Amino acid sequence: MRSRHLISVLALAAVLSVGSCDKPEPFSMDRSAPSRVPDEYHHFTTSMSYEHVVLLYQAGFNSLSSYLEQNIKDLYKGDLPNNSQDVLLLLSHLPERAGRYSVQTSPALLRIGRDYKGSIQVDTLVVYPKTTVSSSAKTVHDVLTFVQERFPSESYGLVLCSHASGWLPVHYYSEPSYYEEGNIWTSSASPRSFGDLPAPPYRDLPAEGTFPAVRSFGQDRVLAGARDVSWEIDIADLAEAIPMHMDYILFDACLMGCVEVAYQLRDVCDKVGFSPAEVLAEGFVYDKLPGRLLSGDDPDPEGVLKDFFDKYDAMDGNNRSATISMVDCSKLERLASVCSTLVSKYRPEILSLDPSKVQGYFRYGRNYFYDLQDIFVQAGIDASDAAALASALDDAVVYKEATPSFIDSFQIRAYSGLSMYLPSIEYKYPDRNYTYLNRYYRESVAWNTAIGLVR
Repeated sequence: MRSRHLISVLALAAVLSVGSCDKPEPFSMDRSAPSRVPDEYHHFTTSMSYEHVVLLYQAGFNSLSSYLEQNIKDLYKGDLPNNSQDVLLLLSHLPERAGRYSVQTSPALLRIGRDYKGSIQVDTLVVYPKTTVSSSAKTVHDVLTFVQERFPSESYGLVLCSHASGWLPVHYYSEPSYYEEGNIWTSSASPRSFGDLPAPPYRDLPAEGTFPAVRSFGQDRVLAGARDVSWEIDIADLAEAIPMHMDYILFDACLMGCVEVAYQLRDVCDKVGFSPAEVLAEGFVYDKLPGRLLSGDDPDPEGVLKDFFDKYDAMDGNNRSATISMVDCSKLERLASVCSTLVSKYRPEILSLDPSKVQGYFRYGRNYFYDLQDIFVQAGIDASDAAALASALDDAVVYKEATPSFIDSFQIRAYSGLSMYLPSIEYKYPDRNYTYLNRYYRESVAWNTAIGLVR
């Protein structure tokens, strides 16, 4: 699935060639260290400053590789920038071919555009070592630092696409027992640290027959000795890794539409766009993306989300499955203040909620993502409190859409545009262990610090 944690970013094996043809051919470059291509091989002119800079960070060294490769092909069909002031960059890390994870490949940072004749131009700016893990905070920081230094601008945008799992600790979505059985931490260990323990084995989610595939963010499949292991990025580490302020961050990945994710990113971007539920594997509408973000005086990230929703809402059957929203990060403190008051006032009711009565956005029994507003509504908040919450949500969530259902797995009867953790799941499912998860939420999630949900 294009599922969550920003958790990780994938690796590219076949990168695009430096060329001026309409269909750039793949090429192979072997570098033992990060390498900048000499300027004489660049098609684009340099500048002291740039109008808009967009980085598509594609983490694809995983089961999504064939879909992300198609996304690149679709990108080339779009309204690519044809001037030196608008910059479209692509960090891509894919397997040599789909499913071949035993051969490590080199991520590459590319600049994409058109010349005055309309021909596609691709400059390879940096080729990273084959040992580079895209789904690491260090790689994200290194790539963005290069972008900031090479393309100084007052306007930056970031589009992240891969597997993902919202606010959860890295690897928790696929391997909860790995945490809860005591493999990850001791009483003295940090909830965000693996210490010297190996990463869990890489696992694809089970196939679902005729159901459409989904994508998630932040997973690299890395060969460690004789094992394939999974690398992901913690959302707090991601926020710390971003060196410049972003106009917007868009997640083409599953389950990232959590208030926990938005709040963690509130200081590094103006707006964040994402899906509270999973995202079908084809993802965003990439042929329209460059025009939305690099045409006109101002970027239109909301238009990217609208294109996405319109695409899936027009489909039939299980393919008509989409949730999407955009949050104004400057309004999140007000939302936190309202939710803090409600948590304090209605704590017993929240902790005794039957989760099956609350709108969820998950499958596979991964019951960590419930509608924020519906949690409080089902807890029985009074009319004045409900009005205060609705007002704060209307202020913060500037765009939201959802189809009536998601892959025949759940109906969407209530939709605020944001999901949130519901700690009462431990009372509803006494056979499951949520000790580590609640500790992580209490100690490492900034949203919990703000509202005091888990003590």
